[in-house]
Amino acid sequence: MFERLSRSRARSAQPAINDLQDHSAATRTAVGELLSTMYPVRGMPHGGLELILFAGNYAATPFGVHRGFEHAFLCHIGPGNKRFPLWSPEHYQTVTGSLDDVLVNWEWLLEHAIDLTLKPGDMLYLPAQWFHIGIQDEYSVSVAIGLYDWGIDRWAPTAMKSFFERLTPQARMPYMPPSSTGNPFRDVVEEPLDLAIRPALVAAADDSWFWRVSYGGFTKDESMAPPVPIRREDHVRLVSPCRVCWTEPPGGRMAIYLRYRKVTVGHHPSLAPFFRRINTSDTIPVADLLDTAQDWSESSALELISLLVSTGGLSVVERRP
Repeated sequence: MFERLSRSRARSAQPAINDLQDHSAATRTAVGELLSTMYPVRGMPHGGLELILFAGNYAATPFGVHRGFEHAFLCHIGPGNKRFPLWSPEHYQTVTGSLDDVLVNWEWLLEHAIDLTLKPGDMLYLPAQWFHIGIQDEYSVSVAIGLYDWGIDRWAPTAMKSFFERLTPQARMPYMPPSSTGNPFRDVVEEPLDLAIRPALVAAADDSWFWRVSYGGFTKDESMAPPVPIRREDHVRLVSPCRVCWTEPPGGRMAIYLRYRKVTVGHHPSLAPFFRRINTSDTIPVADLLDTAQDWSESSALELISLLVSTGGLSVVERRP
């Protein structure tokens, strides 16, 4: 991909590709494996990850000196160098008198910057809220890794949507006495709201977290592989950086997450060791998985493996005649 961009570049080309992880499996795998070494130390950001590709031979970032609101890594691929001045928010405010971006006529700020030069192969950590600008006089490509740790106000609408879906429809509310001291309306709504809100919060929190963990921290990818019939003779392997996650909510159903997908099946005690075997093995004979899923019908186990393969997070790596 990067070579094609380099060959086809225009005089002042400056393309940006959001969600690069959905277009380059090799880049997604490499970044996912790199960040997996960070997660045990720092943890995974709840909001997930995004890869953004910047390419071009433009003189400077078109929107000037601006603030990056998220923590990020910038991986510089090259072939040219990139000048990358930085300002902490405190220093920037001291120099400019505000925290507003400087879109034009920003050159005077450079003497107050931490002035870095990124060479091909360099990686820069950019803290949230810092100001920066990219400057270059030759063609180069960089990939930013956005780490999204936004607050609960950004996540809450998802939980509220789930809450509204769980409310039992009512034709009408009852008529209530107009008391000046008591609140009969609260008595009417309190129980149904309690019954709806708590499960909705739990379900929304599980979905939000395990979707991302199952995809190495990456956000949603819309592509879906067609169902593949699975046989006992086949071998399967997890697609890096994916892993199987699961929860056992009330009601006898198990929620299974893989590659930002969710499927629900009836709970069975054999499923947990079944999934652990997938997560901790390299190439796995399907026959071994079937032996793990004791007291579970072979047809059901094969159907579940096929479903996991259709998410794109599990691949069939060997098909024997």
